[in-house]
Amino acid sequence: MPQQRLEQKTKLLKSLCSTIRERLDASDVEPIIKFVESYYGVSPIEELKERSPENLYGASLSCYAYLQEWKCEQRRLRVFNPSIEAHGWHCSHTVIQLLHQNMPFIVDSVRMELNRRGVGIHVVHSGVLQVDPDSCQVTDPGSDTGVEISLLYIEIDRTTDPQVLKQLQEGLFEVLDDLCAAVDDYEQMLAQAQSLAAELESHSGEESAEAALLLRWMCDNHFTFLGFDKVDYKRSKSEIHVERDPGTELGIMRIYAPKGPKRLRTLSQEEAQFRTSESPIFFAKDYHRSRIHRPAYQDMVIVKARDKKGQVSGEYRFIGLYTSPVYVKAPWEIPVVRKRIEKIVAQSGFPHGGHAYKTLQQTFIEMPRDELMLSTQDELALNVMGIFNLQERRKVRLLHRRDISGNFMAFLYYVPRDIFNTQLRSQVQQLLCERLGVEDSEFTSYYSESVLTRVYFVLPSRDGQFNDFDPQALEEEVAALSRSWDDELTGALLDFYGEERGSRLASQYRMAFPAAYREHFNSGSAAADIEHLEQLRTGRDIALSFYRQIEQSNDLLRFKLFAPDSALVLSDVIPILENLGLRVLGEHPYKVRMQAGNTYWIHDFSLEYQGAEQVDMDVVKNLFQDAFENIWHGQAESDAFNRLVIGAHLSWREVAMLRAYARYNQQIRFGFSQQYIAATLARHLQIARLLVALFRAQFEPQRQASDKVKALGVRLISSIEEALEKVENLNDDKILRRYLELIRATLRTNFFRTDEQGELRDYFSFKIRPSGIEQMPLPRPEFEVFVYSPQVEGVHLRGGKVARGGLRWSDRLEDYRTEVLGLVKAQQVKNAVIVPVGAKGGFVAKTIPEDADRDEMQRLGVAAYQTFIRGLLDLSDNLQNGAVIAPDSVVRLDEDDPYLVVAADKGTATFSDIANQIAQDYGFWLDDAFASGGSQGYDHKKMGITARGAWESVKLHFREKGVDIQSEPFTVVGIGDMSGDVFGNGMLLSENIRLQAGFNHLHIFVDPDPDPATSFVERKRLFELPRSSWSDYNTKLISKGGGIFSRAAKSIDITPEMKVAFDIKADKLSPTELISALLCAPVDLLWNGGIGTYIKATDETHAEVGDKANDALRVDACQLRAKVVGEGGNLGLTQRGRIEFALNGGACNTDFIDNAGGVDCSDHEVNIKIALQAVLQEGDLTEKQRNQLLAKMTDDVAELVLTNNYRQALALALAEGQLPRQNDDYPALIRQLEQSARLNRTLEYIPSDEELEERVKQGRVLTRPELSVLISYVKGELKQSLNDELIAGDEYVAKVLFEGFPGALVERFPTAISEHRLRSEIIATHLGNALVNQMGIAFVMRVAQATGRSSVDIARAWVAARDIFGINALWEALEQQDNLVSAAVLHQVMGDIQRLMRRVCVWILRQYPQLPSPAELVERFAAPVAALRGELENHLAGAPLQAWRDLNKQLIDAGLPESLAHEAASLEASFALLDISLIAERDEHSLATVCETYFAVSDLLALDWLEEQIKELNATTRWQVQAREVFREDLNRQQHLLALSALDTHLANANEDLAPVSSWEHSNELLLQRWQKLTSELQTNAVDSAILTVAMRELQAFSQSSN
Repeated sequence: MPQQRLEQKTKLLKSLCSTIRERLDASDVEPIIKFVESYYGVSPIEELKERSPENLYGASLSCYAYLQEWKCEQRRLRVFNPSIEAHGWHCSHTVIQLLHQNMPFIVDSVRMELNRRGVGIHVVHSGVLQVDPDSCQVTDPGSDTGVEISLLYIEIDRTTDPQVLKQLQEGLFEVLDDLCAAVDDYEQMLAQAQSLAAELESHSGEESAEAALLLRWMCDNHFTFLGFDKVDYKRSKSEIHVERDPGTELGIMRIYAPKGPKRLRTLSQEEAQFRTSESPIFFAKDYHRSRIHRPAYQDMVIVKARDKKGQVSGEYRFIGLYTSPVYVKAPWEIPVVRKRIEKIVAQSGFPHGGHAYKTLQQTFIEMPRDELMLSTQDELALNVMGIFNLQERRKVRLLHRRDISGNFMAFLYYVPRDIFNTQLRSQVQQLLCERLGVEDSEFTSYYSESVLTRVYFVLPSRDGQFNDFDPQALEEEVAALSRSWDDELTGALLDFYGEERGSRLASQYRMAFPAAYREHFNSGSAAADIEHLEQLRTGRDIALSFYRQIEQSNDLLRFKLFAPDSALVLSDVIPILENLGLRVLGEHPYKVRMQAGNTYWIHDFSLEYQGAEQVDMDVVKNLFQDAFENIWHGQAESDAFNRLVIGAHLSWREVAMLRAYARYNQQIRFGFSQQYIAATLARHLQIARLLVALFRAQFEPQRQASDKVKALGVRLISSIEEALEKVENLNDDKILRRYLELIRATLRTNFFRTDEQGELRDYFSFKIRPSGIEQMPLPRPEFEVFVYSPQVEGVHLRGGKVARGGLRWSDRLEDYRTEVLGLVKAQQVKNAVIVPVGAKGGFVAKTIPEDADRDEMQRLGVAAYQTFIRGLLDLSDNLQNGAVIAPDSVVRLDEDDPYLVVAADKGTATFSDIANQIAQDYGFWLDDAFASGGSQGYDHKKMGITARGAWESVKLHFREKGVDIQSEPFTVVGIGDMSGDVFGNGMLLSENIRLQAGFNHLHIFVDPDPDPATSFVERKRLFELPRSSWSDYNTKLISKGGGIFSRAAKSIDITPEMKVAFDIKADKLSPTELISALLCAPVDLLWNGGIGTYIKATDETHAEVGDKANDALRVDACQLRAKVVGEGGNLGLTQRGRIEFALNGGACNTDFIDNAGGVDCSDHEVNIKIALQAVLQEGDLTEKQRNQLLAKMTDDVAELVLTNNYRQALALALAEGQLPRQNDDYPALIRQLEQSARLNRTLEYIPSDEELEERVKQGRVLTRPELSVLISYVKGELKQSLNDELIAGDEYVAKVLFEGFPGALVERFPTAISEHRLRSEIIATHLGNALVNQMGIAFVMRVAQATGRSSVDIARAWVAARDIFGINALWEALEQQDNLVSAAVLHQVMGDIQRLMRRVCVWILRQYPQLPSPAELVERFAAPVAALRGELENHLAGAPLQAWRDLNKQLIDAGLPESLAHEAASLEASFALLDISLIAERDEHSLATVCETYFAVSDLLALDWLEEQIKELNATTRWQVQAREVFREDLNRQQHLLALSALDTHLANANEDLAPVSSWEHSNELLLQRWQKLTSELQTNAVDSAILTVAMRELQAFSQSSN
């Protein structure tokens, strides 16, 4: 025993002995311990370890006590159930204890009896003890006083039935009796054998000598003697009777023989002839099984007894078992047998030592020993040569022999090893039993290196009766049963595939199929399956076969899946089948191993269809197989929609189309789950088929050539509606009607497009008109493209045909459209500054594993993005030489739509080149202008354009507060990190930034008292790293009390410095709480450069915000203490949050205002590339040169973009500053925008009229975030209304086209720009932007209300007015004064410009009912106006002159340059210059004289005072404002007439010494006195409208009467 096991056993026995010592009296211990040590001395450790300590303890004491009861009898046996009460210990099993005189085979024999009775054995322990018969104590081994006793302890299945226990005990006693008889008589039986051997040796003849040797061989431990007897032959007539010879029995025969009759049997003629032959000895089998040693049929060696005459008179019968060496020794070592072998070898004639000789020798060695012994010489020769003649051939043989006793029939069955299996053996065994009419049989299988396997069958018959049988016929039956499945397969393959291919396949697949497969399928099935397996060898990963077995019920379906290398995972397969409407009843896997070593698997599924309808295999077979394969490969999803494949007979693509519409339904908030929608379709299969038919009728290109297709569509719609009337369930009706609605709202689809290989798309895209869908979430875009595949889903929402916006990689699978809808709403207003209207796209990559690393996520994200882009381009029209080209295989139910541009957004910043490459692959006309920001475009991050644009807003906010952040330090808390575009670029836009805190999704950066210079350099370093986070910041540069904190930390200690910097009271905060505190910190600027929504309104819920990830840290706007919020990133604040912040005194615009630089830059890029397309095509520029030119113009493009950002932010500031004077304009504007169906006040959070009135009372009016919305809507409306031929066709107005392009491009390629495909749109956009930026949000509405003219006329009038007065130069000069002059002063002057321009525009529009070209107006008025403006103060008189001087000084004192102050001070009076110019045209006086006269008349009549009274009228309503404007216009008109009268009077008097006004004064003295009296009275009273009405009437009378 290995040392370790010995140590374990020693330890266990020590533990047992310790327990004995602890529990028993010391006086009793030692004998018991000696017993234990002796009894368990040779026990295997495994047996002991299996028993519990208590069981071992109790059993040991019980066995010792049992030993003490021994009275030296031969045996002592008890079978009992130990219990505490009766025996002092408990065992859960029935226990057998046996004390027996030691003898062989006790344990084996007892076990055999227990097994024969079917009793389960749990514990067997046996030991041979040396016991003192007097004291019953164990003695030392070898002691002279001891007796060897066997002690058996056995635990068996618990049995409490006393009768059963009694029977068991009786059976064991019988076995022990047999054993004792055999052992007791062993020497006598041995002596009997020796005696007979001696007798035989005395006889002459070789046979007798050989027989004697056999008996002596038996005595040499080759035979276990169990019994002996002698029988006599009694002859009567022709019969021989066998009778026992009483008193001769030994061993077990001594027990059993007396119990039987004396006459045993009568020999048959054949048996009598054999038994009375000359052979002195023969072998036989006893019908009874041995109950000793092993349970085999007992062997018999029979020596013939002879009488004095030498005749056979009886038999000496030795009964027992051959010992195990007999079965392994060479057969020629067995006497008698060897002689038989020698004769057969000699008869064969094979040369000694030759191959045949050796083969024959091997045949004898492999023969069952029973056959060598029991066969006669002829039987053995026949069977041995039959075996020899097989010659290793793959052939079935069945050789048989009947035992001479007639009680046994033996068969030798040879079968090819490769086809042999348990089932085949069982089938042959059953066949033999049936043919011979017996019920029992035994077999022994023998395997060797031979190609054949041998099975030795022995069939016993108690009465020796067997059915007659034809050996040859039986062998043929067995051969047929054993026919090689592979042989049948070869035949089937030859039939299936012809000789050449069939033979090749047979050689490859021979032996490939496992036994289990062969048992279940015939060769024909295998031949068919091989065709599928061959598909795998071509590289396919699965093959499949859906079928129904002809023998089985129609309800039972079968499905085979074929896979290479390894078995499929059932949990991957079964859900697919279940979703296809099938219940899996069973599955059998089969491993197919090719000769070449390739391995394949066949999975055979038994299925049951769950639907009510019958499965038509002819119809659904291919549909099902295509569906499963595409689901398996991920080209179709596995869900309940797939039930429609079998149920509705739809292809997987048709099902996927219905699924796609359901997914779109989910995105537009249709209130039913996908599962319920699928179930609804499955409940209404006919309607599902009709919906698919309608879809095909509308969009299948091949059908469109037919004149009947429209009528078919109408009929299908009618059929669907008729079927819907029969749908009883309301929810089902809603779902099915929604499908009909969606299909009818669809304008285009790529469903029928194919690739270059002619394969249909595995992704779908649908162009939808949202206005055709009821209950669609607002706002509703003009067009929408929905892209669907199992890997990606996405939407692209467009506000019009010419639209643009970024494509976002969303992570919101359930509601990405909601996210995109919010973005497109912002994009719509953001795009007011560019040509295209708003668009936005978003997609989700659906197959990214949760544990995917960054590279894997990027790879799958790019793949999803590529599919999304292809889905969009599939539906887009193209342009070739100006002609619109429809996409292939796409039916268009809308107008031409070739303009499709996209851009980068969250998650897609580096994807533009990918999109452009796809566009180029499609030959799309926009080429790399399709997606802006690519490698051959303007990289927003490198330009920092988005952040720089937003920074213009930030700078303006601070300028308004008197702070120049480019030169003065200011504190910042930021959202984002330096690796981000907006955050990183933004935090490098001023060297005076004191960034006190920032955070991203991983870390929180805190620097309570940063050094601006040092921190700027460090931020720049981080920004320039390829990838950085706050953790890369050099913490040594962080001020005291700061640090970098992980957002995964449990808590963060708040330092004293942090408490001071951020006004935090707590000592410790969680990371989330700290972020919330930072958002509320009292800093100068809160800069949003990250992703997420962090600020909401107080009465806004987190759910309404729609950014669950940041719910925990989000704060209310009223909590913000930052002075300014800059929104470089999108959606950092909700719109309601911005409004609340502004109402509480904070300065902010909106994200779409602040970060419009990015979209503006992209639009410039696209427009430039479109302009250069013609140049490229004409060869005037190579692509390389174009790219170089694009790069060279980067700074120019940035300047154009930033100017737009600056001026739009400025326009908002001006609008806010003028609100108190324009309170009534905005409610009217809002109502106008609502009526035009553009503005949804609720969606945009614009206050109601009642709220506005309340705000006016509180002095708050509109906030800048609300004005941001209005300015965008007004620009968007103008962008459309100004897209007019009167604008684009007017060369003077159209000059604005060139303002949208860099100067270098304008200089080199003016024609390309002038002929731009979007010429009219660009002109309209830039003109509208310029007009609103300069004139204000309500300008067009106010002028339209005053004049009733269109926005086109108003814009043209403004262009004329602007250029007549040279406003652009003045405006730009004012812009140059930023941070030199206070913002309030500059805004005041700009407001004066706006008022002047508004009055001038109204004047022009009233003056010209048919408006001439602005060029004509400029040519007519620009020169005289310019001439007078420079010296206007020289012509003013009285109060106007004093007012001019006061304002001029005020402006100069404020810091304006003198020339600029001079010009600004002249604005109020400059309005008269147009009127003066008109008068000058028809008068003979000089321009200066006319001007001087004009102002002199005003001074003389105190018209300037009257105008001031008009201006000061309290006009709080629109009507009051209009009334005031009417008063001013009437006053201007009368002043015009009076000045003209003065000039005419001067000419009439021809007195050159008098000034015109003096001459006129003299001529109208009485009228003047009357007027002066009136004005004197007016000046002593409060002036109101009534007084002004009277005054204006008097003035009109004066002008009419004057001469």
